[in-house]
Amino acid sequence: NMLVRKCGILVTKAIDFHPINEHTGIMVLDCSAFNLSSWYSPSLIAVLSKGQSVKQENLILAGNTCYEDDIFVNACNQKRKIGVGDLLFFYPTGGYYYTTHRNLHGLSFPREKCM
Repeated sequence: NMLVRKCGILVTKAIDFHPINEHTGIMVLDCSAFNLSSWYSPSLIAVLSKGQSVKQENLILAGNTCYEDDIFVNACNQKRKIGVGDLLFFYPTGGYYYTTHRNLHGLSFPREKCM
């Protein structure tokens, strides 16, 4: 299916966590929704645990630009536990990402890997 639609999976890493209250927190990822997907939000499809998960059940998955609209997922109730150091997989991505990405704060565009 991905071969036909020319889309892929974005693999990103959770690099920081900021609690808002006992139920909600912000998990910062090592890439930017603002830079990569300003017109479309891919879905979180998998988490590969590499760190210690946080106790907050509602997480905002945010990009690394500090821009207020740099959000992948806004306060979702996670069935999967996520922690700093975990790898997160988003789908679908690709197709238009390279031609429509924006540069903010000089952050480099993620490298692409063909399988």
